[in-house]
Amino acid sequence: MNFVRAGVEVQGEKVYLVAPGFRIRANAVLGSALKPYAGKEVWLGVRPEHLGLKGYTTIPEEENVLRGEVEVVEPLGRRRRSTWR
Repeated sequence: MNFVRAGVEVQGEKVYLVAPGFRIRANAVLGSALKPYAGKEVWLGVRPEHLGLKGYTTIPEEENVLRGEVEVVEPLGRRRRSTWR
């Protein structure tokens, strides 16, 4: 799991985790838990298997896009591991 600091923004019923390069809308359950942290920073954990490359994945984009630059791609048998910033 990868961890990054993110700010919590609340806009009406919508709750977002925001940091340079991304703005992610929390689902209803997570958003409800995050509302008391509005205006504060929290740690966001991102599992690599829950990410996909735009145009190459079936994961729905909606409002959730992380922007970064791939630095290294390592072939690991059937899978590949990428390092990005």
